Amino acid sequence: MDDLLLRILCSRPAQPAVDSVLEWLRLPTDLARSASPFDAMVARAATADRPAWALATAHQGALRRLFPELDPNEIVAFCVSEDRGPHPRHIHTRLTGPAADSGLLRLDGHKRWATLAPVADRLLVAASRGFEGEHNRLVLLSLPAGRAGITITPLPESRYAPELPHATIRLEGVAVEASEILPGDAYLDAIKPFRVLEDLFGAAAMLSALAWIGTRDAWPSVVVEGCLAAICGLRALAAADPSSPATHIALAGVLAEAASAERAAEACLERSAADLRTRFGGRPATPIGASARERRLASAWTAVRSLRAPS
Repeated sequence: MDDLLLRILCSRPAQPAVDSVLEWLRLPTDLARSASPFDAMVARAATADRPAWALATAHQGALRRLFPELDPNEIVAFCVSEDRGPHPRHIHTRLTGPAADSGLLRLDGHKRWATLAPVADRLLVAASRGFEGEHNRLVLLSLPAGRAGITITPLPESRYAPELPHATIRLEGVAVEASEILPGDAYLDAIKPFRVLEDLFGAAAMLSALAWIGTRDAWPSVVVEGCLAAICGLRALAAADPSSPATHIALAGVLAEAASAERAAEACLERSAADLRTRFGGRPATPIGASARERRLASAWTAVRSLRAPS
């Protein structure tokens, strides 16, 4: 932990500023391969000169925490949400087969939103194998982004972090091998925990970038200290079970501390260069995914209180 905090405080960009998220994610790192996905992510995010680079690093770190077998040299996009969102009942992308002549399965469908898809080497795609009653049997597929039948269409830039690309994805007759189906239940083992890890890693990445700027620009020490303290809390939870009600409850508290530390840091941006003020200012008033986090927290408290209820 000490080494990680010193990296944030003492890091200096080893490379010239980059102009694209692809360049940023391809930058080499001197961090040991044995470093945890969280530590590697926070150390890299400390040198981010804009939110897009920090959030891209967080996105890839969260995926590595969930899928440690992913190739560290590939950029990966997590492709779940369809027209009505990521809930299992709204996922209609369909995996069928196998075909009698080839033994290959067939993937057809549409994803309306996938972060980093325009620059991705690999797609993790949630698909249905059909309903059993009201249960949608979901699987997660690991596919090369350039496979025939996959069409990736970039979406317009977002106002905040415009350099972070998103895309829609059309899947038409994509050939899939059985070995490309990842083990486990896609919703319980991948989609649900990823949403938690994405929140956690994203908050830590932003705090890391702000803490380094604050150290360089001599913000009040208490502001940088608040960023580092929140990162420590997030680091502990990054190793916890993202499906546990206790993790959801603790994460709500740590994210509240992280938000407070981030607000204090953003108030100090007036002391920093104009380009940094422009890049890091103007965050959405309502954080993305806030309503989903509130539902998860309410469900977690319900689960915990049911365990405490007298029999």
